[in-house]
Amino acid sequence: MNILVRKDGFMEIAKVTDGEINVLNVLWENGEIKATDIVKILKDQIGWNRNTTYTFISRLVDKKIIERSDPGFYCKALYDRNQIGVNETKSFLNKLYNGSISSLVSSFFEKEKLTSEQLREMQNIIDKYKDGDKDKRI
Repeated sequence: MNILVRKDGFMEIAKVTDGEINVLNVLWENGEIKATDIVKILKDQIGWNRNTTYTFISRLVDKKIIERSDPGFYCKALYDRNQIGVNETKSFLNKLYNGSISSLVSSFFEKEKLTSEQLREMQNIIDKYKDGDKDKRI
């Protein structure tokens, strides 16, 4: 995997658009596959045509988020779902909540009703990481 990490722990991965996520989802679900197969899958799933799919593939190649190789124009993701998810989440958190996860969670709790089970799951996550052991962090 192609991971560059800044001193602040933020991964240097280009932001991805919703359209690009559609291509990445296909790659994460199928592994390395031909671009023509991505076209077929996205046509069936969301009605995209060949040109649209190839445009998004090209953008992801340019951003160095996927790799395309010959022969056969095989494509593979250079980052897994979690790496992209963490990167996008940190970007969102910085943009809307000034980097404060507490503000995000507080805002969410004000608007959403969570079940006791969901709250227990969240508490378990907090308990797992609260000792500050970086090796346990997700």
